[in-house]
Amino acid sequence: MFKIKNKKGMTLIEVVVLIAIIGIISAISIVSLTTSKRTSELDVAAEEVSAVLREAQNYALTGKDISASCGNYVVDFTNGTGNYRLHNGGGTCLLNRLYTLKNGVIVSGSTDTIFIAPHANISGMGAGWRVITLTKGGGSSYVCINSAGLIKKSSSATCN
Repeated sequence: MFKIKNKKGMTLIEVVVLIAIIGIISAISIVSLTTSKRTSELDVAAEEVSAVLREAQNYALTGKDISASCGNYVVDFTNGTGNYRLHNGGGTCLLNRLYTLKNGVIVSGSTDTIFIAPHANISGMGAGWRVITLTKGGGSSYVCINSAGLIKKSSSATCN
């Protein structure tokens, strides 16, 4: 009579299938992680831009250094880069702060925003939204400003 031996271990086919499954799960995880990282970096950049816009708006509302030459507070963006600055529009005020977005996030389209003191009205702003687009690696985030002065970040260019 034949004795059946207990099988111990795995066959070569089972090992190959296991390695393939681990590879597929790893690839999906890496893609998901990369997308999440990009989304997080865009969200952080949108918060930074929103904070600088609110600072300029606040300066205009509070009348910081208000005079004939300090009536405007400008946030201007350099198109295609991550550079922007907050300044007073070339008057004699000493407000000139430079900012750079981190992690390769850039501003697409130059959308300079001017807040006019003392009521923080936005120069050239009609009804609707002014949209500042931040991009990185195919992803986008938006900072929206409406005519009433609301500044918010959005995941769509329609600012809903």
